[in-house]
Amino acid sequence: MRLARKSTQTTIFGEFVPVLPKVRTSRGYLLDWDRNRIVRQIMEESRLVEVFYGYEGADEETAQDIARRVEKKIQMLGLQSLSGPLIREIVNMTLLERGLTSYRNVCTRVGTPVFDAHLIDVGRGFEARDNANLQENAETSHKKKADKISKEQYLLQLPPDLADHHLRGDLHIHDLEYFGTRPFCIDGSTAIPVRTDNRIRSILPAELPFSGDEWRPEDLSALTPKGWRRVSKVTRRRVNPGEMIRIRTSSGRSLSVTGEHRIPVQTRDGMAIRRADEVRAGDTLYGIPRTDAIRGETIEAIDLIRELPASVPAHLLENVYVRGAEEIFADVVRIGKAASYADISRALGVEHQKQWYTRGIMPVALFAAFSRRYGIRNYDQVTIGVTGSGNELPALFTLTPELIRLLGLFVAEGNYNASLEAGQYNLAITENALAPAIQAAACTSLNTYATLTGGTPDTTTIYGVEVERNRALQVYFGGKLVYLIFRYVFGIPEGAAGKRLPWIVYHLDDVLLHEFLSALFTGDGSTYYRPEKSDCIVNYTTTSPALRQELALLLTALGITPHIVELYSEEERPTLYRLQLSGRKNIETFARYATFLDQRQDHIDGFLSAVKEGQGREREETVVETSPTEPTGEYVYDLFLAGDGTEESHTFYASDGLLIHNCQDWDLRYFFYYGLMPDGNGTKASVAGPAKRAEVAVLHAVKALGSAQTNFAGGQGYYNFLTFMAPFFEGMDYEEIKQLMQMFVYEMTQMMVARGGQVVFSSVQLSPGVPTLWKDKPCVYRGKVWDGEQAPLRTYGEFEREVRLLFKALMEVMLEGDYWGKPFSFPKPEISIEPDFLTENEEFNRKHPDLPTYHDLYLMTFELASKYGTPYYDNQIPPYRGAGEGISCYQCLAGDELVPVADSDGRIIVRAISDLFDAAAKNGRRIDPFGTELAYYDGKAPSIDFTTLEASLRPFHGVMRQRYMGDLLRITLESGRQITVTPDHPVYVLNGGRFVRETAGDLEPGDYLPVMKAGGFSETQVTEINVAEVIAGAGYADQIQVTEDGVKTRGARRPGLPRTLPVSRDLAAFLGYYLAAGSSDHSGRQYTVRLSFAGREAGLAADAAACIRTVLGYEPKVSESAAGTEVVVRSKLIYLLVDALGCGSSAGERSVPDLLFNIDRTLVGDYLGAAFRAGGRGTPGRVPGASG
Repeated sequence: MRLARKSTQTTIFGEFVPVLPKVRTSRGYLLDWDRNRIVRQIMEESRLVEVFYGYEGADEETAQDIARRVEKKIQMLGLQSLSGPLIREIVNMTLLERGLTSYRNVCTRVGTPVFDAHLIDVGRGFEARDNANLQENAETSHKKKADKISKEQYLLQLPPDLADHHLRGDLHIHDLEYFGTRPFCIDGSTAIPVRTDNRIRSILPAELPFSGDEWRPEDLSALTPKGWRRVSKVTRRRVNPGEMIRIRTSSGRSLSVTGEHRIPVQTRDGMAIRRADEVRAGDTLYGIPRTDAIRGETIEAIDLIRELPASVPAHLLENVYVRGAEEIFADVVRIGKAASYADISRALGVEHQKQWYTRGIMPVALFAAFSRRYGIRNYDQVTIGVTGSGNELPALFTLTPELIRLLGLFVAEGNYNASLEAGQYNLAITENALAPAIQAAACTSLNTYATLTGGTPDTTTIYGVEVERNRALQVYFGGKLVYLIFRYVFGIPEGAAGKRLPWIVYHLDDVLLHEFLSALFTGDGSTYYRPEKSDCIVNYTTTSPALRQELALLLTALGITPHIVELYSEEERPTLYRLQLSGRKNIETFARYATFLDQRQDHIDGFLSAVKEGQGREREETVVETSPTEPTGEYVYDLFLAGDGTEESHTFYASDGLLIHNCQDWDLRYFFYYGLMPDGNGTKASVAGPAKRAEVAVLHAVKALGSAQTNFAGGQGYYNFLTFMAPFFEGMDYEEIKQLMQMFVYEMTQMMVARGGQVVFSSVQLSPGVPTLWKDKPCVYRGKVWDGEQAPLRTYGEFEREVRLLFKALMEVMLEGDYWGKPFSFPKPEISIEPDFLTENEEFNRKHPDLPTYHDLYLMTFELASKYGTPYYDNQIPPYRGAGEGISCYQCLAGDELVPVADSDGRIIVRAISDLFDAAAKNGRRIDPFGTELAYYDGKAPSIDFTTLEASLRPFHGVMRQRYMGDLLRITLESGRQITVTPDHPVYVLNGGRFVRETAGDLEPGDYLPVMKAGGFSETQVTEINVAEVIAGAGYADQIQVTEDGVKTRGARRPGLPRTLPVSRDLAAFLGYYLAAGSSDHSGRQYTVRLSFAGREAGLAADAAACIRTVLGYEPKVSESAAGTEVVVRSKLIYLLVDALGCGSSAGERSVPDLLFNIDRTLVGDYLGAAFRAGGRGTPGRVPGASG
């Protein structure tokens, strides 16, 4: 049937328009039909395909064609009313008919059918099971509807193939509803301090090695307010126009983030978390405080064998060789690690080059692989050079003051004058006053050439007038090796706008850091003192935004507060960043870390001598401006710290500081002692005293978590919940216990105080019995510590019955579910799996057959897990978790404290705990979210059971280390024994006839501490010394040669030592004499071991000489003088043996060898006898059969 012609109207301009109904828009307006609105809509909205899929949006011709088709369809349908949504549906249908699916995906509407929305309201449908953490209420209905729409939107925004994979279940996009809003908040040029491979450096997210849109680092930690915390992943996405906001504070600090990023803001009531687009001028932000965490372990030398292959592109290392390694190659074959040189080449997977091994050369990258494979750590004699160049540097490149000063000047005033294609690798520093010193430093510290140019008159044209001026002095130095070290090892980029602080700066001691900052500020800094205003200003100016952020962060961490000024923020001129320091406190602190190397220092000295301490105050970071800004690259980024990927993943410092809350655990004992103040200070809520009854204790526990949830974004929980609660339930019937546990669970799941009217996101840690850690600890309840002073002594170990029944009751309540049979989502039961409870307490079980066993209680948790899936399990079985003895006791001893341990052979060794950690770290280590390092070590340590007072060796499986900021305590006993610990380190003190545990900070003069009175812990008694094994174990394997007859130094003609030396009385006496009077040294090829006795100790000297002859087979030289008698052995082999045994080389370094802790006590007596006679000026001669 042919369509009848529709009537039309003519406008005053003579245009014919169809008679169509008015259109009701989504905003409620009635508008005349206008086909051009469809054209504009398609052209504008289809541009999103460029963002989402990388396609081109619709052109005007395509849009016009679609609009005409839509208009024709509406005419054919004969509709009496039109709405915006209806027209959009017809547009989308037309786009699909034309095969323009991607345009349809971005032009369509997202929403939900009325029926599905109703199911959400009544708690049914798929969404009812979509998030177990949400409780049904009005706010939850709103959230689920919004989530459903958001998921639909983001599926449409994804490339279709990825969306299909998600819908089919081939992959899962977690938190799809937040895909376009929650993550990806940081600009790529934001400097972030991180720690990786135990080194601190600053990274820019845009520089990270992404292969897609996610990078998962193996070892990366970010700096948080509580120290270093592991980064689990870094993500990125393309940034959209108009997303970025720049926040600038009164000190000039600035931060570029997306609008939804959370920013902590100071308020009268404490910290408030706001979206970045809600931060306003006048708000006060949190900046990074003064902290030592930004400074890592001091590094004194760079291992170029390791650093060059790790940092430099492989093609640039092709002609960089090690030299002087012939002895190392020979040793690998000599001691049997490889059958031949050709065998080494095969193992390394390269074509055999005989000349490498005979000449001691090898490409540095290959030598690094060789060293890893064969365990080569000592290459003191190895150097590194470039083919065709006579300049070389030691493989262990020492960081000298001259080198660090050169580094600082290069960051400030240096540039690369390099052409890699032409083989030109020059570095240049422009500096007039210090040019000769720079030239000398380059030659001395880098073993390279250095030439001085410039200073001669030159002509230039200014405003059309030709004028003469002196050219600035420039120092050219370098060569390829130096270029590679500065550019890649130290990581200093090219160009003034790209300059960065080299990572080594964070690992310099105070002396070398002073050298670096002095050179840096001398190069690009300025200062002036105005006596009339009594002020002094120090400036540092740079065009590098990264350097500006890094330097501001470093100065702030040192206690110096810079004010940042931006100059020339115009398109035609690069922005200059000026860091200004003013105020006496700032200048005084700056003077401790830096000195201008010219007359400018007079300004600072004059100011500090003339101006007394001012009344400065901490400068607040007040927001002065928030404004839209453009991103510096295509992407924005986010770091996720170890956790669940939610808001807790933002707790790190970036640029000038970002902070988001973490989850929080609370200690119930605090509330049981002080009572409850829900608002934290008692000014806005009523204050309750300490609970006296069980039901009040339960309600206080509930209200404390509810109050905390209003201040913390993350979950809230209790540690050792049942143990600390148990005293309130003493002697209570099980039914009453269960009733109170039921009240606890219902209260926690009916208190709608969290965000959006949610219940408290809560958890409780549960143990089926009293952990060993708490059994002997005094209880805290009813407002007292039941320690025998405030109240009669009661310990948690007395309440095993109550803990078991509480555990059972809580499990039964959760298994039953609520009145409708629904599971309780909160509090999450965190079941502690501990060694204490994997073995039954059979004696207790026999006495209490009516109580459940540990096995019974754990089975209940498994039933709950299989029924509802609610429990979490905390695996504390690994020994490093410290279950039963405290969870991972951190940073207790000073690094130089000595610790006796038994090695895998049962022999006692004594090591500084820092050295023990270093040795353990070779077996692998891990870093927890708070920056604490655990190095794995299987050993035993002498320990005492204070219940039985029996001493024994007990196993341990790791050594921990963490940076500590605070005071240390040195504890000194009457006997002179000392130990240095942190104030919270546990110690045992004699009190009331038994030893009780206290913290070191609570000790007082007169307290009695236990000390070791007897040894005998060694499980293996040593009767002979394997000379080659001992010397090789100390790192001297390359210095000795083992033959059938014995051991001697390489190249030695005279006989050496037998392969084994018996541990005799003469050997013990010689070592004792050495402890009191020995020393050893070497100069060139001269190696000397010396015993020096006073004038009246000739008899001791004769006895010592006899011991040397008997034990070592060497004839010592005995010489007498007015000062005394010296017994001297000139032998490299004896020198190496004494050093390998750990005897020390001088009076300040002498120590007791580990051997002495593993030999017969009679021999120990000989050792001590000789030591005390020589050191205490006793009677010469040994007593037969003396024992210690």
